[in-house]
Amino acid sequence: MLEIQEEDIDRITELFYRLLKGDIPQPLALPQDYPDNEVKQVVEYANRFVAEYQALTEAMAAMSRGDLDLRVPAGKMQVLQSFKNLHANLRHLTWKTQQIAGGDLTQHIDFMGGFSKAFNSM
Repeated sequence: MLEIQEEDIDRITELFYRLLKGDIPQPLALPQDYPDNEVKQVVEYANRFVAEYQALTEAMAAMSRGDLDLRVPAGKMQVLQSFKNLHANLRHLTWKTQQIAGGDLTQHIDFMGGFSKAFNSM
């Protein structure tokens, strides 16, 4: 039977509590001789989640400041895929706008919903 130390559960719980409060917690560390069990697996997944969350948070902050030359985080979480799509659309929109600024008034966009209609009506 799996033996779980209450302090291990408390540390994992605190990690997610801090994330939900808006903090970026430090990764959880286990002793080198910690048994290879479900608790160790949960800690490894929690640490991966925190790392991907932190990378996304930094990238979103950069993009919100207008930095489209940022490093897009790697990962397979759905939110990362949506972020990559938004980033690509904004870069493409920037290119389209540059084409219009250069005199090509035939440019249109069709990938950003209501914004596309407003943009194209200009």
